Amino acid sequence: MSSIFLESAEDVSDVLRRSAKKQLDSYADMWIAVFEAVQNALDAVEGNVGEKRVRIVIDPAENEVTVSDNGTGFPTDSKLFGLGRGTKGDLGNRNIRGEHGVGLKMVILCSDRFILWTKTKKGPVWKAAFLNGWAFLEAEEAEEFDDNATDSEIPDGFTTTVRYRFPRDNPDLLRPIEIRGLLSGLFARYAGVTPHPALRGSGPVSLFVTHYFRTSCYSGDVNRLFDDVAPATIEVAIVDDRKIPDDERARVYPDYLLDYWKLPKVISFPAKYWDPLEWYTEPEKKGYRTKGELSTFNPTVKTPKQMWALKLSTPDEYRLLLQNPNVRDGHPAGTFDDLMDNRIRGIYVVIGPGSAGAKYNVNEVMLGQVTQVIAADGVVTTNQLRTPKRGRNQNYLNNIHFVVDLADRVNYGKQGVKNPYLLSMLYDFFEEIYVKKLVDLATSVAGKIPTAPPPGPPTVDIVSLPDLDEPDLSIVKTPTLENTLIALTHELIAKGRITGFKSYQLSSFEQYDCMALIEYHDTTPFTPTRDSDLHAIEYKVTLMELIDDCELGHKDLKDIQLAIVWDATLAPSIGKYQLLDLEASSYEKMAVTGVRYVLRDGTTGNECPILEIKSLIKTK
Repeated sequence: MSSIFLESAEDVSDVLRRSAKKQLDSYADMWIAVFEAVQNALDAVEGNVGEKRVRIVIDPAENEVTVSDNGTGFPTDSKLFGLGRGTKGDLGNRNIRGEHGVGLKMVILCSDRFILWTKTKKGPVWKAAFLNGWAFLEAEEAEEFDDNATDSEIPDGFTTTVRYRFPRDNPDLLRPIEIRGLLSGLFARYAGVTPHPALRGSGPVSLFVTHYFRTSCYSGDVNRLFDDVAPATIEVAIVDDRKIPDDERARVYPDYLLDYWKLPKVISFPAKYWDPLEWYTEPEKKGYRTKGELSTFNPTVKTPKQMWALKLSTPDEYRLLLQNPNVRDGHPAGTFDDLMDNRIRGIYVVIGPGSAGAKYNVNEVMLGQVTQVIAADGVVTTNQLRTPKRGRNQNYLNNIHFVVDLADRVNYGKQGVKNPYLLSMLYDFFEEIYVKKLVDLATSVAGKIPTAPPPGPPTVDIVSLPDLDEPDLSIVKTPTLENTLIALTHELIAKGRITGFKSYQLSSFEQYDCMALIEYHDTTPFTPTRDSDLHAIEYKVTLMELIDDCELGHKDLKDIQLAIVWDATLAPSIGKYQLLDLEASSYEKMAVTGVRYVLRDGTTGNECPILEIKSLIKTK
């Protein structure tokens, strides 16, 4: 039996294997599985007194990743590969990402070959190798340990190397991982993006890889924005994909990556969250307004040729975001004191114009990834701040890049914040500062942004629409408008054909159509006592309409707890989005009748459960 599952009774081994499968199923984005070894390497160099280096080699031809570091070396104990075994128990060290020793095991369970070499204090190289880790459910994985390995491939200047290869063309894989797809998906994120002129000198491959690693991976350490700790240096090399035919190369990869491979070079950057102030080197032009000006901010003074770049790291600085004598409604004084005094480690904000002609365009500075995210102890999570319900105009969110770093640990898979109460309080806090300060800051540099007018209803020939074969329902025709779909859905609820949620309010004026209480199999039903207990539900006639709204920034999957559609057909051309089984998602316990799938954004990892009404209805 493999050490991954420890030497124990067979029934215990089965439990561990099922637990490992559930953990793998929870990975929203396959980059997470690839980069677990990166996290281990960053943790290994954390204690270095001098230089901290992590090198990553991505080989799409072999479907392989190699990660090396110059840390203290991996402990030479085979038992540490057992699930639940690890050496990262220092929960007080916010710079150590690992907690339960799970991540590296997940990499092994996705691979068909995993090899670790590490230098020991006595001189010999210790080796651990696992074959066919992907077959762990059938107990067909194998292992090898060597106290004096002679085949070491540790580069000069490094102490540990991990190399892992993912199998291809195997229908039995639990989590197929294709490096080609991950690379093409990475660069697809930046399709149509125009970088700020100050960023263009490094070339698109270096720029986009650097930005991705520094905003979407463990190497984008948010802690380093606020402290004086020197970040590790990350080195990335992408090996030329020579095993793919030329015509397919041109289809899979952008032209600039093909040009990069003609003269490849190592991409180097600090393990620190993306920070425009690093490359802004012309202070005499006064292009940025910083926190020193926040305390004296006058909303009547407009500075359209500037941007805000705020790094706030103390409770007094956070409170500046709540100060606005012109806005008196909101939460009582002191509501957010514990959050600001004890739970927020830092707030990072970049605010600027979004128009193409602006000198400091926030989209050019942030490479089109303007969003509002949550980090936990420096790790960017898949949690994102909800769109405020209050506020004059939610369109200003497109001008505000906002990152808040919490004093909290991430859950298994390093994806989300563990504490739901903390998240709820943070949502309320963000809504409060959005109303009281952020909109004014955005207006001062971006000007007034008009509210998008609601689209007019389409013209349809109603009587020619297909009939429903449901004589007990008052709705006669197939829905082509949201209002008809909403009425049909609530009639099904009234007749007991849909259970698992209760609507509290429907609105055509709010960002989302319905606020409801959704039931989950593992949660005791309760009566909500405040609006934050409710869940946002969005209605769309087709799934493609929901995707279009998300792509245009009108909706966000992270905010929607349930999408109700008439037709859940997903067009083949939409490669960024996937329909996955509910059981393989973080919503597996949802108790709403008819919910079988989730829509997943493969770029962000955000998920939204889908209820297709057509599958519950008979049509003629």
